Amino acid sequence: MEAGIAVFRASASLDALMRDAFAEALGLPSPAVTGDALPPIYHIDPIPARELAARVRAQMGVDALRTSGDLDRAVRRVALLWGTPAARTTPAALRRSCA
Repeated sequence: MEAGIAVFRASASLDALMRDAFAEALGLPSPAVTGDALPPIYHIDPIPARELAARVRAQMGVDALRTSGDLDRAVRRVALLWGTPAARTTPAALRRSCA
């Protein structure tokens, strides 16, 4: 480490493991869309955003969960934007993959 370089970097691998464990804990199906430039996208039965948020909150055992937008709108797809790869994902890319 004298040269100031990293010899081992597990960040992206750990991000993927945590994301997959989170998806499993939420009971999400296998991803319907995957790709190098996109996070996994899961198709779910339509559910109001309010109910999905309540389910996530309950299944994760947290007291609060931040939401925004129309909470009565039906959610049909879930993308887990996790870690560094999420920073490179744009809303436009997500829309194209779900068209």
